[in-house]
Amino acid sequence: MKTRSGLVALIALASAAGCMINTPPSLRGGAFAQFRARSPLANDEHIVFAPSENASILGRVLLAPYVTTRPLADQLAPNPCADALVDVEPRPVPGDVIEDAELLSPDAARAAGAPGASHVHYHFDVRARVEKAATKAYTECCQRASCGVGYVRSATLGEGEIALAKPTAPGGNADVAFDEGPHPLELTHIDRRHVRGFVAFALGGQDAAPPLAAEAEPESPGRATYDAERIEVRESSENRDQFELCTKKSCITENEFVRRYARRTGSHELDDYVRDRAPQMRATGVVLGSLGVLAAAVGVVILATDNPAVPDRRIPAVGGVMLGISVPSLAAGIGLLGAPYDGWKYDHYLTKSEARRFVERYNRALRSEGAARGASNHE
Repeated sequence: MKTRSGLVALIALASAAGCMINTPPSLRGGAFAQFRARSPLANDEHIVFAPSENASILGRVLLAPYVTTRPLADQLAPNPCADALVDVEPRPVPGDVIEDAELLSPDAARAAGAPGASHVHYHFDVRARVEKAATKAYTECCQRASCGVGYVRSATLGEGEIALAKPTAPGGNADVAFDEGPHPLELTHIDRRHVRGFVAFALGGQDAAPPLAAEAEPESPGRATYDAERIEVRESSENRDQFELCTKKSCITENEFVRRYARRTGSHELDDYVRDRAPQMRATGVVLGSLGVLAAAVGVVILATDNPAVPDRRIPAVGGVMLGISVPSLAAGIGLLGAPYDGWKYDHYLTKSEARRFVERYNRALRSEGAARGASNHE
């Protein structure tokens, strides 16, 4: 009984030592923003960068396509058919807060004085919406008169912030983050401004064009390399909480991902995640292997004490039992000692949400590298 208690204590001590070695890692980068819920403007609404509290914008016409970074009031003209518009009950506001991030064209970013910006992030507390509807008489009037590309059909009154932003760089501070499934969006603010007034509007009228669809990403010289090296978070079909980090050809361990991340991005924010993933197993292997060697030695000694002149059936039986115990103990110990340092593909310290963020940062660095290589090849 004492021997059995000693064995249990050794195994427990080995496991405890492994746990002490494998303390949870920590991030070394910048601020890590919590995901926010998307509550976007309606599909036909546009942000007003320089809002006014003057409700006279309602019903006025836009003579040319709206330029986001120019004051809306400077782009509006009197509506020759305004008398044919009628006030209507506005669409209900789905919530008290509207918040989202939209892509910003390079031209708009330069016009706003932030050439590095790729998105505009907005957060508004909505007060009210006002709206005017076109009648048949309005359509007939606009066939005779010029009503531009449309009239300001609705306007949203609110207060909040508009910020120009860029994707958060590896190791950088994220000011806001939105969960977009496999491709989360993390943004760092470049310029923030407090706004109040009619922060958004929608166009109406025969010529009011729907929002433009996002253009497909053009084929680039580095596309083949990107497709081969890009990484994705692949969920297990049996358990969505389990996931793997995979390239097009194979899946890799988390340790290997962290090494590639540091090489590709130059950021060491994940370095603490390179860990020995199986110290407990190897510590237990040492104990089991030692016990196997001990059992074998004891078995040999017991068999050596057997005296043919005074036969004792218990001696060969006990010796055989000890040798029998030593074989599986040694086999298990050797097997555990071979546990890989990097662990297995489903072995993660990163949560699935964190893994998606860092995979997106890695892939963005990979795209930038490919674009830079393609540009240099054209020079």
